[in-house]
Amino acid sequence: MESENILEAKQVSVAFRIAGKFQKAIYDIDLRLRRGEVLAIVGESGSGKSTIGKTIVGLEQMTSGQLIYKGQDVSKKKIRNQLKYNKDVQMIFQDAFSSLNPRKTIYDIIAEPIRNFEKIDANTENKRIHELLDIVGLPKQALEQYPFQFSGGQQQRIGIARVVATNPKLIVADEPVSALDLSVQAQV
Repeated sequence: MESENILEAKQVSVAFRIAGKFQKAIYDIDLRLRRGEVLAIVGESGSGKSTIGKTIVGLEQMTSGQLIYKGQDVSKKKIRNQLKYNKDVQMIFQDAFSSLNPRKTIYDIIAEPIRNFEKIDANTENKRIHELLDIVGLPKQALEQYPFQFSGGQQQRIGIARVVATNPKLIVADEPVSALDLSVQAQV
């Protein structure tokens, strides 16, 4: 059914300990995302948009609430693993460079999610990585280079290739082009 919820957040809150006190970053957030929908969260700087995204992908711990994926509460790691949540829900980060391991080649960065979640042979992996590089418009020689050797727009393309490598069901995009100039924004 096309209107099926793929993700639902119910009264999700996140608090951080700052100077010995808990500060609420987000409080009682409710959202619902159906298959095929795009949801945009708009707010001023510091309003918790990135925290919501990181909470959805599991990089921030919820203080309270529920995160429902395909009808199951994925607040529990066991359920996340059973549903392959970490494969199906990926994130494009606002700051591409800090999300790329500086010690790994671009090949290994893009290959990492494939190696973590797919059971394919080295030849199939290599073919998939070359396809992804082509999709994001980077030359083949980029595969043996390192993140610092690329511009911000190219780094963002690398991050996008890594995110789509496992054909996720849900992509959380945290201002994926905000740090790029207008011509690169249009390309990305």
